[in-house]
Amino acid sequence: MLASIATFVGGAVFSVYDGVHTLIAGEELGDPLISYIVLGVAFALEGYSLRTGVKQVRREAARLRVPDTYYLRHTPDTGVKAVVMEDSAALAGLLLAAGGLLGGQLTGSGVWDGIASCLIGLLLVYVAWVLGRSNAQLLIGRPLPAAMRAGVR
Repeated sequence: MLASIATFVGGAVFSVYDGVHTLIAGEELGDPLISYIVLGVAFALEGYSLRTGVKQVRREAARLRVPDTYYLRHTPDTGVKAVVMEDSAALAGLLLAAGGLLGGQLTGSGVWDGIASCLIGLLLVYVAWVLGRSNAQLLIGRPLPAAMRAGVR
């Protein structure tokens, strides 16, 4: 739990710091070709990883005969939840980064890169909060769903 929170919060702090620094001090725009190549390769790799995690979620959800989203929200398997959340956030972050890069390329202003960096930081804070809350519930306990409580009664 602490590792996931520290990793995502640390990344968020760095991302927001970089974004604010870029917004205040500005940034020289270089040749974006290398950046687009790196973003494309990262997107392909993260997409493949997410596909693997989603396949596992679907397989386990089908085995338990529950919807995929229900399984992902309620599973005690923190590993699969972390992989799906992290890869989803990574893909969204890569799209934000590409948008910031494109905005800077079209306008000639580094402001777009700074905004994208701040948005990526907020995304990382959200993922840290969701994973942290989920792991904390597993540590301290969470109530049974209402339908299950009624069945027990």
